[in-house]
Amino acid sequence: MAAHVTIAKIEDLADPNDRGWILIQNSDTKQREVYLRCPVCGALRAMTDHQISAAGVVHPSILCADCGYHVFGRLADWESAP
Repeated sequence: MAAHVTIAKIEDLADPNDRGWILIQNSDTKQREVYLRCPVCGALRAMTDHQISAAGVVHPSILCADCGYHVFGRLADWESAP
């Protein structure tokens, strides 16, 4: 089993240099969606094809289509996500 890389939580998307994950609530549907800004290239992607455990472990692995960044990840501070 590969070790999980911890992905930092970011508070907003205003600074493109902040790399990590954020939970956003859609104002129309009220659905919450997790977005990840790639730590390498900064590409922003919704993680709609992923499952996240109560401990923040992401399945399947995280793969950036723009730069090829690929890790088995865990979302930092996921337990405190609303």
